[in-house]
Amino acid sequence: ATGLSSRRGKSPEPSILSVLDDHEISPGDAADADDPGMYVLPKPGMEGDELDLCCGENAWWRPSAFAKAFDGLVSISEYDREMKRILKLALPFSIGALMEGINGIIFIAMVGHFIGTESVVAYTIVMLLVGLTTEFLGGVHESQFTLCSHAYG
Repeated sequence: ATGLSSRRGKSPEPSILSVLDDHEISPGDAADADDPGMYVLPKPGMEGDELDLCCGENAWWRPSAFAKAFDGLVSISEYDREMKRILKLALPFSIGALMEGINGIIFIAMVGHFIGTESVVAYTIVMLLVGLTTEFLGGVHESQFTLCSHAYG
C-alpha cells in the first residue's frame, strides 16, 4: 500500500503490522479458531460402514467399496474456477505421461520383433532394476533437500 500511494503523491498510510505485538497474537485469535470442522471421520462400527480388509460385505476389493470411495471423492470436489485452472495445468502432464507409456510399449514391441523374446525379458528386467534404483535414489535426494533446508534455516 505504501509504494502505490507514494507514487500517486499521497502520503503513505501507516501499516497495521507496526502496531501489533508478537505476544498479543495467538492461534486462538484466528477467524476459524472455534470451528470444529465440517467433516467427521467415521469411527469403526459407525453406521454399519466398517471396512474389512479381506472378507465381508464391505471388503475393500468389492465394487461397493470403490463406489463409496468414488462418491466421497466426488462429494468433496467442486468444479469451479480453481478446479478448471488445475485441470488445464494437469492435462499436458497427463498426456505426456500417457505418451511416454505408449512409447515404452512400442519400444518393447520393436525389441521383441527385431531381436527376440529373450532380449525383451532382459530389457524389461534391466529397466525394472534401473527404474527402482532411480526412484529410490530420487527419494533420498528429495528428502535430503528437505532435511538440509530445515537444518540450515
